[in-house]
Amino acid sequence: VAFYLINVTYNYYKCVTTSNSGKAYDSVVRELAAVTNFDYPENDEELLQCKRALEQKIAAKLETRRRELLAARANNNDASSTQQPQPIPRIHNWQLLTPTEWSYCRFSKQPKAPRSHYDHVTKSLVLNMDHYCPWMFNCVGYFNYRYFVNFLFFTTTGLFYGAMICCRPFLYLGGSEYREQVRASTSGGSGGSSVAKASSSRGAMMATVRHLESNSYIPTPNERTSVALGFMICVCLGCAVGCLLVFHLYLTVSAQTTIEFHGNWAKRRKKKGWKNPYSAGSWKRNWEMIYGTRYHFQRGNN
Repeated sequence: VAFYLINVTYNYYKCVTTSNSGKAYDSVVRELAAVTNFDYPENDEELLQCKRALEQKIAAKLETRRRELLAARANNNDASSTQQPQPIPRIHNWQLLTPTEWSYCRFSKQPKAPRSHYDHVTKSLVLNMDHYCPWMFNCVGYFNYRYFVNFLFFTTTGLFYGAMICCRPFLYLGGSEYREQVRASTSGGSGGSSVAKASSSRGAMMATVRHLESNSYIPTPNERTSVALGFMICVCLGCAVGCLLVFHLYLTVSAQTTIEFHGNWAKRRKKKGWKNPYSAGSWKRNWEMIYGTRYHFQRGNN
């Protein structure tokens, strides 16, 4: 129990307190700019030039995309003139860019790295943004995503561990062994007249129930509510958090975020054989992008 409490508390604390901005963000973004051959602005004049160039690029891509959608809608209307024309879907800027292209964030007023999004709650540009978690009071992104997955893992396994502890006593509730234990404790007591036993309250009778020496897993009436409630809470919450854990493990091994998952889902339906451009080629290498290599202490990687 202490093992799960320590790990759940530690990963929750790290996920809440780890910031997705600041010096760590600036350092990683500049390394990413060097890898993608992007001239990261170092002063206000360069930032203004960068803003104009990126905004012009986005405007040109957006106009091209709109023309393509209008042409496709015109062809569909010619083929089936009886149907109502479909409105042009909303196009996000990040959906127009290639995997290594940069954009400009008008909210934070700084270059927008690939896979980054602006979080309106924390008011910051988050690299590899997954989602804002109200339970963490923080945005889950590049710097705290592994703590989030760790929290889900230890919470899920801890809840199922609690369910395993409560499972056997829970199965005895309402069974013949439970009734026999109550009967043996309340009718074969320490003596006294039958009138005195009949006049005693039910609560006093139940308070005298003790575990049978042959099976201590059978709960007493005082433990009935705690066992049933504990088992149901552990099972229900364990299944709910477990489903979320499975989904994020899939995102981890497939090199996706929750935002990218929804965009990639549409791309897979439109184009057969489409592959995620951010995937490293195997689930193991995608896993290492989040958790590092096996010998990361020797190599100096995280």
